[in-house]
Amino acid sequence: MSLERRAAYDALCAGEYAQGEGTSFAFCVYTDDLDEGRGDIYVAAGMALELARRGHGVRLVPRWAWAEIDDVDVVVAMLPDLDPSLLRPGVRKVAWVRNEVERWCRMGSLSGYHQVFASSALAVARLQRETDRVWPEPLPIAADDDLFVLPPAGVRSTTAVTTANYWGSLRDVHKVLVRLPVDADVVMYGAARNAPPKLRRWHRGARSYFDLPEVYGQSAFVIDDVNRSNVGFGALNSRLYESAACGALPLLNTRLGLADQGFGHLPTYRDAGELSRILRRLREDPAETARLADLTRATVLERHTWKVRAGEFLTALAAGQEHDAPPAPRPVHYFPDYWTNPYQPMLFSALPSVGSYAVPVPDATEHLRTRAEAPGHPGVLNIQWPDPILQPSRGPFSARLALDEFAAALAAFKERGGHLVWTVHNVLPHEAKFQWAEIELGQLLADESDVVHLLSAETIEQAAPYYRIDPAKAVVIEHSSYDGRYPTWISREGARERLGLEPHEKAIIALGGVRPYKGLDKLVAVFDELHRDDPSLRLLIAGRPGKLARSAKFESDCLADPRIIAFFDFVPDDQLQVWMKAADLAVLNYRNILNSGSFLLSQTFGLPVVAPRAGALRAFDDQPQVRLFDTGDDAGLRRAISAALEELVVDPEGAARARTAAHALAAERSPSRMAQEFAAVVAGLDG
Repeated sequence: MSLERRAAYDALCAGEYAQGEGTSFAFCVYTDDLDEGRGDIYVAAGMALELARRGHGVRLVPRWAWAEIDDVDVVVAMLPDLDPSLLRPGVRKVAWVRNEVERWCRMGSLSGYHQVFASSALAVARLQRETDRVWPEPLPIAADDDLFVLPPAGVRSTTAVTTANYWGSLRDVHKVLVRLPVDADVVMYGAARNAPPKLRRWHRGARSYFDLPEVYGQSAFVIDDVNRSNVGFGALNSRLYESAACGALPLLNTRLGLADQGFGHLPTYRDAGELSRILRRLREDPAETARLADLTRATVLERHTWKVRAGEFLTALAAGQEHDAPPAPRPVHYFPDYWTNPYQPMLFSALPSVGSYAVPVPDATEHLRTRAEAPGHPGVLNIQWPDPILQPSRGPFSARLALDEFAAALAAFKERGGHLVWTVHNVLPHEAKFQWAEIELGQLLADESDVVHLLSAETIEQAAPYYRIDPAKAVVIEHSSYDGRYPTWISREGARERLGLEPHEKAIIALGGVRPYKGLDKLVAVFDELHRDDPSLRLLIAGRPGKLARSAKFESDCLADPRIIAFFDFVPDDQLQVWMKAADLAVLNYRNILNSGSFLLSQTFGLPVVAPRAGALRAFDDQPQVRLFDTGDDAGLRRAISAALEELVVDPEGAARARTAAHALAAERSPSRMAQEFAAVVAGLDG
């Protein structure tokens, strides 16, 4: 059966089912190589083969050919990387969100689809916050019951099996396996290159996808886990459905989503000890094991085969065609995708109100080149930070080449009618390797942009020594606060307790990426002087070092200093409140600055600020919660911090005024206002 069914999969990949009497479908997958071991191709193939059996035309399209699809009725995106704007007008665009729900949301392209399917109820609810195109009923993945079949009667091994590949990092099932005792009696099949020794001890080689029915058919137990991108949404793996169809009993690491799919009876584990206890109990009770396995298999055959799922898919598709409106017609492509910076999603959040949506591009030059050659309007590209265009260059020659290639691609894009919007965060990159090239790039962007988006009115003056920005093209949309963007539920007392701060201690914070231009080394030196006069001072430093900023000595010195509480890594969104609410004063010791998200973050949390008198920060010199100092003046920095501590922290009335003023500034510069102003700019571009 496996060989016969493998032939059907091979025929599908070869395009032999592309024609049919019914609707024609293209499933966009990462690869059409069945031996590469990627889950999206097997899910797409299972659905596609059942649609072909019903008379529809189906084919799988690998990522390198996505932009060339032009002769099908329906395109089904299996991955969030597909840009629906690349597809020709008239084709129905469907997104099937099987996993990576948050990445689908972050990619911003959901509004570009006619219909969105999700594999669990929780995923449906999350996606509905992003678009009204979500089908309200879950569409889970399923099992190919022509491939995964019950083997001939025989004795099953009680050795527990997992087929979870190791791709360079330990997934949850691997973390359990490395902690199992040596006599646990488990086997791991799949990729395991460079796996740690305690995982390799269970490894017995790789097996083809088409070998899995034999593996599952010989085993009583299959250890599964829900991967991290799905675990919070209750979306289940193919491994559960497929192993159960072969009569094995799957063991999962979560209960979330099991009852929804009829698997509420399955045993689940949380750690190695619990898994060991479950296996011991079930091995001692083969009758109970057989009962649970039979119940699970019956549920799969009744509710979760591709025969069942294809019917649900076609029903949902037909219902959607009757009721939904066309998707948002115009994407705003942006580069680069700095997904950890909330500025971008805040800026783009109002685009759906003007019929647009935001889509990141991995390479600006390649995007310009591709859009210039593709049919239709090339669209809008928003360059945010141009640093990655030239910074990867190894030397001046490669920088020159990268600049010329970008300029040529931009010229072709503009000639076809494409629009360029440049958001100027900095005059030049903070750590520019080739300043001459960055200056040329800045002038090129200023000249070729349809709109130059300035975050502050000071930008034109600050840029003048390097390049000229035409005021007629310039639009000022100020950097917003982060009001409503981060959780704020923790109390000040709770935050300080978590960081180990005493009630009488005064905490100064420097939060954000640890990079040379932020002057943290000087701040630590000034803090050292201030601490001699006031031993109640503490310094909080949190943020991930940049590639050019990592200093092992600086980090180790901070971590070893009991007066400093340091965390040199990315601060998760839900933990940022801990650092900000524990602090009394934010200090920005930038050596050069045009705009500062850190300043507005401090205002969001009501913190007074000490900052340099530079760039857009000069406009806040008269604010009651702000104390400015001259850039590079260490003595001035020390005086500004001392004054701020005395007037805005120690003095109760001054502290109250400072926090009120900070919150008022954050409310005035709301993310929604910024987003609406940017959406209006996009709406004003023709085409």
